[in-house]
Amino acid sequence: MGDGVTPPPPNYYNGWQDNSLSLGQFLDEWCAYYMAIGMTRNEVMNGERDAFDDYDRAHEYRRVQNNQSYHLEGLYNYIALSCALSSAFAEKGKKGTPYPPYPIPLTQTEREAEKKRNIEKTLEWVKKRKRNA
Repeated sequence: MGDGVTPPPPNYYNGWQDNSLSLGQFLDEWCAYYMAIGMTRNEVMNGERDAFDDYDRAHEYRRVQNNQSYHLEGLYNYIALSCALSSAFAEKGKKGTPYPPYPIPLTQTEREAEKKRNIEKTLEWVKKRKRNA
């Protein structure tokens, strides 16, 4: 199956005369690929042509979503490791970087809520500084 992710190109692209696979073997190769991404054997053999495109697109969306998820997981690991190391190697009497109290904002609503929290936190800090001055 090529690189293990995508199916090999159909043999009829290379010319049907050069094909060493029988039609049954050819369909079995494609059947294995489409069954791996969620189609049933009946859908592969008797289904509509549009179903193949739908499954391909859904598989591609899952791959993109997984890639983004792995990237976000790596970002959280990076933040956790940098917080731990900054605490471990902080100068005497200084605190390291704390782990973020809220998840990383992904949507516009979450970003606006994060911005609002930061503004409120800054205003509290300014009021506290004015009282102590």
